[in-house]
This record gives sequence, structure tokens and C-alpha cells, in this order.
Amino acid sequence: MENGGEDHYDAAYEEALGVLESEMQRYMTKGFQVVYDSEDRVQMVRPKTFSFVAFFLFSPFLYLPYYFSKRDDHVVLWVDQNNRLRKKGKGALTGVID
Repeated sequence: MENGGEDHYDAAYEEALGVLESEMQRYMTKGFQVVYDSEDRVQMVRPKTFSFVAFFLFSPFLYLPYYFSKRDDHVVLWVDQNNRLRKKGKGALTGVID
């Protein structure tokens, strides 16, 4: 499959896919679930959680408005055209990915 250096399945691309897979596993250990998964892109979501401790500690009048205004955490991980892993979204774990 030679087409002037545009072979999508080179070693750098395969390595980037391995990094994508390991980063996806890291997010899953933090409670994220896969919503969409393709070869070089994954979208994940971590549903908001209800805290009974906070509910009773801060009273329902303070906690319930906070809880209902809270959103799920979303993140998209993908391999770009330079075979680098990128991430975007609320809830993206910090750290450099290369």
C-alpha cells in the first residue's frame, strides 16, 4: 500500500493508536464511559453523581440547585494528522500527551 508517503498505517501512527488506547483506559479508571469509538477517535463521558453526604451536610436547599446545574464531564481523544494524541473537553485529565 504505497501512495507517496501517505500510508496511514505507519509505525508512528500505530504508536499513537497505542497511546490513545492507554489514555482511554486511564479515563475509564476515573469513571468515564465510552460513548463513541473509532480507529483514531474516542468520545467519553463521566455522568454526574449525587452525593448524599453533601446533600445532608449542606442541606437540600443548597445542594439540589448545585446538583441540577451540574453537567456530565465529556472528553474527546483523537490522533491528529501528525500522529499526536489530542484531547478536548470538560473533564479532560491534565498532563502532556505525546
